[in-house]
Amino acid sequence: MAASIVRWKGGGNFSNLVTSLWRNRLFVLCQQELHTSQSFQIDRRKDKEISQYLRYRNHEKTVQHRHHPIHELPDYSYSDGRPTEVAICQKSRQDRNYQLAKQIVQLVGEMKFAQEQLLSQAADKSRNEQARLDSRLKEKGTPM
Repeated sequence: MAASIVRWKGGGNFSNLVTSLWRNRLFVLCQQELHTSQSFQIDRRKDKEISQYLRYRNHEKTVQHRHHPIHELPDYSYSDGRPTEVAICQKSRQDRNYQLAKQIVQLVGEMKFAQEQLLSQAADKSRNEQARLDSRLKEKGTPM
């Protein structure tokens, strides 16, 4: 807290000194900033990283049970063996799994194609290098 210094020189009224000190003290008290959540900022980045890690860890725990047979299979079955109706959530889950499988097959095919291209480019490069070396001028005559 900032304190103001008021010097009282022997002359003058003592009550004026007291009132001026009181006013200065009251003024200083009114100038102080209240420490609320808006004016008192703390760096919460580390807390955010920790909470994200904990959230991710808890998310992994809940993911284990998502593909359980209780969730995937129908709720009931008919005794005569006819197929049961599929619930909306089961239908959306089946569609999502089908789209994911389709995308996986496509991406695996692209990866295999890229690997084959890499191997063929390496073979072409070595073949071109060998052809360049073979096309160089050779000495005349036969070696003895």
